[in-house]
Amino acid sequence: MSLTDAQILELHELCSALLDDRMSEAQEQRLTQMLASSDEARALYFQEISLSASLTEYANDMQSDAPALPVQNRTPARARFTLWTLGALGVAACLALGFLMVQFHTPPRIVHEELAEADLQTGALVARMTGVKDCIWKASTKLQPGDALCRGQRLELSSGIAEITFDCGAQLVLEGPAVLDVESAWEATLQNGGLKATVPPEAIGFRVHHASVEVLDLGTEFSMVADAGGDAEVRVIKGSVEVSPVNADESAPTVLHTNETRRFGRNHKAGRGDMEARHGRLAQSAVMDRWKLAVNYAHWSMDEANNDGFKAEVVGLMGVKDARFDAGHAGELLTDGRWQKALRFDGSMAMSAAVPDISRPASRTVAFWVRVPENAELSDSHAMVAWQVHSKKLGGRVLEIGWNRNPNQGPLGALRTELGKIYAVGATPLRDGRWHHLAIVFVPVAGKDGPVQVTQYVDGRLEGTTLHAIKAKHTGAETASSDVMWLGRLPGKRNKTNFFRGDMDELFITDRALSPTEIVRLMTENQPPRIELTDASTR
Repeated sequence: MSLTDAQILELHELCSALLDDRMSEAQEQRLTQMLASSDEARALYFQEISLSASLTEYANDMQSDAPALPVQNRTPARARFTLWTLGALGVAACLALGFLMVQFHTPPRIVHEELAEADLQTGALVARMTGVKDCIWKASTKLQPGDALCRGQRLELSSGIAEITFDCGAQLVLEGPAVLDVESAWEATLQNGGLKATVPPEAIGFRVHHASVEVLDLGTEFSMVADAGGDAEVRVIKGSVEVSPVNADESAPTVLHTNETRRFGRNHKAGRGDMEARHGRLAQSAVMDRWKLAVNYAHWSMDEANNDGFKAEVVGLMGVKDARFDAGHAGELLTDGRWQKALRFDGSMAMSAAVPDISRPASRTVAFWVRVPENAELSDSHAMVAWQVHSKKLGGRVLEIGWNRNPNQGPLGALRTELGKIYAVGATPLRDGRWHHLAIVFVPVAGKDGPVQVTQYVDGRLEGTTLHAIKAKHTGAETASSDVMWLGRLPGKRNKTNFFRGDMDELFITDRALSPTEIVRLMTENQPPRIELTDASTR
């Protein structure tokens, strides 16, 4: 029995009720019936139970706290295997386990020491130092262009100018002496000193906090200067910001526009001249030493197919091969794309391409355009892009980029990246028949054998980050067949009937994490980062 969309949603709700210990007698009977009559239901049931047990005992998922967008951060309760579960579902559960071991090769049990130990509050990478000029840092800190910054990290700049680019795309220019706390990918706190914030449309909603005021950026450029007495002054260089005084006896939130200035705090007259001078310096451009790092990439344009597949444009990534049709699929596959032509996955075909070292946990970015049919069937939510990640202890695990069909783990149809039982889910539903640009950034957190942080972008906007991931240590013993990227389905013969349905265009894979600015430029210009992006330049 193949499940309909309604039955898939019903099964997710039944599993959620079981895991939350709120299942009614009628729900018990319905779950028993579904498990007894459907292989697909038993597979989904086993996946839900396994995921809950793993997340509860060993890890929690973490989503980025993007403003004005729904954030999914629900950790299921530990499954309570009651006498009813062992009795009424005993046969069905055993069938499910046996079915999955044969059909899906159930992965080995995850043990504690093979999971990330990073602190979710302070360990997540949320920004990067992208420019410096004559910087002198307090204590032993010495940050250079390209250094990653963690959530909760404090920057103490004695003198000089430093530029910080947050994962949401907002940029702060910090002028010393200053102290800044990096709160998340969407917010920072200025303790004292001066800064200029530049916020592109994709980062609207970025916040800067101070003890006297909170500033919500509405897509603009503004400066903030904070003195030692606890006052802060906000000046809008262009655009608009919403300012909210922290003190209850001050006025309600208001909007400041271009060239407007407002001071917050108790001592409104002290140090006014110093603040004015600092606003003037922050408004000026400065030449900085910038992050200089080339990018190598492979690109499949999907514009012209031959009998075997699509040619790859390769710059610097040795050994990458053309994308080839699975089992010599024939037929009309090209359709109107976001840029010229695109590949149509009709639910019965897939492609693969050799990408050396893709099975290693390393820094990389995968970016492409996708068009999912409006109100696509949940049963069509198979992998858009996938490859195997290998571990000496765990064996092969599949990293899958697709869209979410489990409403208990995020919005239906939102971008979903998962590795084993660990996943990140975005916020924008993709099932609308429109083109969306997807970029998924992978960064090892603690060296090449450590956990991998996954950061997702949809249409240039940050959506969903997870820190916890399997420590997939590269052993060097894998065969060449491991380093294969699949388009349209998961790797392995066992999944050959589960195909993605939708259109794909302009697939890029790079050998490093692209910055938010580079992702937006790739989306708007369809060109990989140019070398001048990393040269010293003016602001």
